[in-house]
Parts: sequence; structure tokens; C-alpha cells
Amino acid sequence: MAPQYGVFGYAWDLTGSSQGVVGQAESRDGYGVFSLGRFAASGTKSWIIDHPIHPETYYLNHFCTEGPEPYNAYSGVVELDANGEAWVQLPDYFELINRSPRYLLTPIGAPMPNLHIAQEVQGNRFKIAGGVPGKKVSWRVEAIRNDRWVQHYGYQTEQEKPREQQGKYLHPELYGQPKERGIFYHPDLNRSRAPERSK
Repeated sequence: MAPQYGVFGYAWDLTGSSQGVVGQAESRDGYGVFSLGRFAASGTKSWIIDHPIHPETYYLNHFCTEGPEPYNAYSGVVELDANGEAWVQLPDYFELINRSPRYLLTPIGAPMPNLHIAQEVQGNRFKIAGGVPGKKVSWRVEAIRNDRWVQHYGYQTEQEKPREQQGKYLHPELYGQPKERGIFYHPDLNRSRAPERSK
């Protein structure tokens, strides 16, 4: 079976910076690239900007945090009341798109050995207790994405390759295999570029 893809981008350059596909949107609300469905990358995923200190000569990359589950993260800092407690309000859509929340609390300004989650998320908020009155607590909640898309399509951490891709690799060179065993290998694309015709 032939590979099934709507657009295939290939960068010929073997050295330096090159891009197989580039998309650009001038509108603030537009998308240079939009995927209606899953999005995958065999390498790292990052955002890149001109370096804030050396914008003419360097880029700054920050990389995505990866995990075996699709999860959403929320964080903030809250001040404890006179009882050493605080309610943390999450977005009003939190419980509609998340499940199985996990909590992380870090005391600020004083030790708080009794700091704990007094009430888990209910009504899009949770309660912290056991802290020092008037001090602050840094909090973080991670939850598994559970919106309608994930409920309908699910997700796979370990995924069997389709029959036509078995025995092939995304990056055969990493396994000591020849490039011909690459999933996207095509002899017309991967052979040396033909010299340009003289004008």
C-alpha cells in the first residue's frame, strides 16, 4: 500500500537549517499550521523566538514536556487565610475536560509540614489546609485530558505499526539500518539532487 498523506515536505539540504514545510499567518488569531486531529513529531517539539538578549545572532528554544498520557496543567500561588487554609478556584470548564487530577503544593516563606489537600476538586475548586496563616503556597494541578475528542477517539501510548509499516523505521539510521528501510523513504526524493540546468 502506498503511503497515505495529503502533503509531503522534503528539505534537500543535508547541512544547515532547512524546512520541509513552512506556514505563516499574518493574523494574530490565525495559524501558520493547523491540524484537525492528532499531531505527531519524531523529534522534540518546541517554540522558538529571537533570543531576548542576542536577537541578531541567536534563537531561544523552549521544549514541550512529554508524558505517556495527554494531560493539562494548571498552576498558581494562593495566600492562606487566618486558619492556614485557602480555596483554589480552577477554570469553570475544568471538570468538563479533565479527569484524575494530581496535586503538588510548595510552601513559600515558612515550613508547613502539615500542608495538605483538604478537599479534592469539586465544583471546579479544591481546598488547601494545614498551612501557616498569611503565608503563600505555590500549587500545581495536572489532570488527564478528558474532553469530548479524547472520550470519542481515545489515545494510545504504545501503538502497533500498520501492516505496511512493519519492518520499517521512522529513523532507520538510529537502529543501524539503511535509509531504504525508512517509512517515508522514496528513491526519487532521497537520491542526490540533480544539477540545475544552465540558463
